Amino acid sequence: MIQDFPLKTMKSQGVRALNKPITLLWLIGQFYLFEKTEFHFIEAEDRLKDFIRDYTGNPNVVDPFWRLQNDGILVFPESDKVRISNSGGPSVVDLRHYGRAVFSNEFLIFIQNPDNLISYCESLLSGYFTESFEEDVLFRTGLNYRDSYLKSSSNVHRRKRDPKFREVVGTAYNHHCAVCGFNLMLGGSSIANEAAHIKWHAYDGPDRVDNGLLLCNLHHNLFDRGVFTFSENYTFSVSDKVSSLSDGFKKWILEYEDREIILPRKQDWYPSQDFLTWHRKNVFIS
Repeated sequence: MIQDFPLKTMKSQGVRALNKPITLLWLIGQFYLFEKTEFHFIEAEDRLKDFIRDYTGNPNVVDPFWRLQNDGILVFPESDKVRISNSGGPSVVDLRHYGRAVFSNEFLIFIQNPDNLISYCESLLSGYFTESFEEDVLFRTGLNYRDSYLKSSSNVHRRKRDPKFREVVGTAYNHHCAVCGFNLMLGGSSIANEAAHIKWHAYDGPDRVDNGLLLCNLHHNLFDRGVFTFSENYTFSVSDKVSSLSDGFKKWILEYEDREIILPRKQDWYPSQDFLTWHRKNVFIS
């Protein structure tokens, strides 16, 4: 479905690219909730900068909002009044004054079909995000269609996962969180630990044990958000951009600073250095 209006991003080069899909999902959410088809940059900037910062560390709204016209999604009726720098970016001052945008006729017709709208949103989620982000992104964009729609629809194709991935990663780490060692068994099954992709599935990260880490729910979420990463020596490294005075932050994050993670018993199962490098460059908030 995303092939109908593919986004031009750095994803094709293996770079995590979330600013534009977050911006687009928010715009679609405004249409879904309020039937809005016209948007002013100054409003989007105010609403989106913290949202984008939370996921990327870079609150740039200017480029993704302006460049959605290159994808056939937005049209700027007063684009001729917006000065363009030598690097190709628009003047922020001009965009705040003249940055009124509307959905293109083609895109508006497309999303007026509920099946298209939802399938397209699901394609954006699976194409750019990791699973632990999805519900939060939908909540923050107001796209609360899943409970009522996905259960009864056969038109939406969700991402396919190798069902053995969680099993093999769990076995490799003896069902213990690689950071804190948490393990809980219920009826013979390990619960509250999850197989996390180091290089995200959306960016062609494979369902292989060397691209996996077994992490408890907390550390999985924080790993995907870039709060921490792992060095070449498999030691725990915390972003300088995060801080908290809570005892929990000290206990569950700072306590592990510079510690080596729990590694699988076989070296062939160790996290791949290539995948760890991708996480440090693309996800970790440095």
